[in-house]
Amino acid sequence: MLHANTTHMDNREVAALFRELAALMDIMGENPFKIRSYEQAYRNIRGMEGNVLHFDNSELSKLPGFGKAIIGKIEEIKKKGTFDTLERYRSQVPKGIVEISRVSGLGAKKVKEIMKMGITSLEELLQAAEDGRLTSIKGISHKSVAKFIPSIQYLIASRGKVLFSEAETISQKVMKRLKTHFPSIRMEVTGPIAAFENVISRIEILIELKLEQFVTVLQEENLKLKVEGDHIIWEEEEIPVILHFSSAERFGNNFFEFTASSEFKLRLKELADVDAPVKNWEDIFRNNNFPVIEPELWHDDHYISTAIDGKLPELIEINDIKGLVHLHTKYSDGTVSLEGMIQAAIQRGFEYIVVTDHSQSAGYAGGLKINRLNDQWKEIEYLREKYTQIDIYKGIESDILKLGTLDYPDEILSAFDIVIGSIHSGLDMDKSTATDRLIRAIEHPQLRILGHMTGRLLLRRKGYPVDHLAIIEACAAHNVVIEINANPRRLDIDWRWVQEAIRQGVKLSIQPDAHSIKGISDIYYGVKAGRKGGLSSTHNLTSLSREDFKDWVSLT
Repeated sequence: MLHANTTHMDNREVAALFRELAALMDIMGENPFKIRSYEQAYRNIRGMEGNVLHFDNSELSKLPGFGKAIIGKIEEIKKKGTFDTLERYRSQVPKGIVEISRVSGLGAKKVKEIMKMGITSLEELLQAAEDGRLTSIKGISHKSVAKFIPSIQYLIASRGKVLFSEAETISQKVMKRLKTHFPSIRMEVTGPIAAFENVISRIEILIELKLEQFVTVLQEENLKLKVEGDHIIWEEEEIPVILHFSSAERFGNNFFEFTASSEFKLRLKELADVDAPVKNWEDIFRNNNFPVIEPELWHDDHYISTAIDGKLPELIEINDIKGLVHLHTKYSDGTVSLEGMIQAAIQRGFEYIVVTDHSQSAGYAGGLKINRLNDQWKEIEYLREKYTQIDIYKGIESDILKLGTLDYPDEILSAFDIVIGSIHSGLDMDKSTATDRLIRAIEHPQLRILGHMTGRLLLRRKGYPVDHLAIIEACAAHNVVIEINANPRRLDIDWRWVQEAIRQGVKLSIQPDAHSIKGISDIYYGVKAGRKGGLSSTHNLTSLSREDFKDWVSLT
């Protein structure tokens, strides 16, 4: 039967169990050391290459961070999809409390007091915030309640959605399962994944088959399938999986229909025959002597006019990324040594790497004090001589402090090859404060790249409001590059502002913000975001060749 079992769990799902345990233990006021160990297990498993459930215990014991306790729990997960310690804590803490613990500004002690009030869901918490009951908890004022409300509302609105990266993994898993029954049948992911939406509320798969044939083959299986008109909803995953069915002759038409926005479809229908049967969506354009527009651009009918004018951008490809900028090592909060990250970059064929661990004010992330900086710089000099096939640069992700100053004195900042500036603390700002803080940092002569502009974490926090236009203008004036942070939970700057940056002559830079070797692969999501924004390699910093990047670094 095709019902869910542990053989279909991936690292994301396994890691989530440890993260949930850490959150529950934190709420219950357990030993902080144990909580940190489970949080680290979450990060280690998320950063692994290869499914953790496919490793035997002897292999796991050789990996850093996998002690007997963690390995024992992984063994339980292999057998039953969970482990006893987690289930024990789940029985003590109402399910909705974990959601409540994600509200920005609510620590474990306050969450426990909220639980004592009988509040066990975000909806109940929102009501208590709006009617003033939360102020009965010590340390929660009317002012702090006003700040909680938008965070609660954002989390409620995020329910039933997953990150693009998670949705893509789910879709691949479903496709793999379906292929066991229909090995020779054409299937493609369509809808919001094909269009690359940052967050996904449904997965759509187009199958070259009649609905009746599908049902006939799978009617004996114990699947949660619901037939609704001409499609089927697969209800076994976190979000609905909608299965569409098509003839071979109209497969391309249906792919286009399920993926393009209404505005794009209406405009194209005015100029081209989109109804003539085609097997592949590209032929909708080719048969009408029209430039082929990629699915990522089907959200905006502006690109139809751009295509007609012969100005359609040649979208960036993953192979256009020549170097890695913005990654962390064990010197701060990364999980891999400096040399390990360099070796991984070489193995993947990159031409240069910029190591940017956290700066000293980021104590929560092991930020580098000046003596540790000296240690890192000495190691970089040694590794430059050892690995001459790649250029290794001394960088830093310098915290942008509350007044817009950069972490470290100027004489230290000037010793780096590249300074990225990012905000990591004091996120509770209004639009004016956040914008002014960022612009002051942009004006600093040592800042070369602005990191994750809004500080958002998709589906977790909205990020501080900023005046994108003013910040882009400041970057243009001071020759500062804007990062497209490729971490699938950030994707910040948002793709909607890519064209404005290009219009003002500001370079973008697709950067992985990697904290592990696996994190390097996140550049894939950055490339997808860049393509959605109409980015070509000519406007992307990390597409520069080794020599051209060296020239850019040397600019003052």
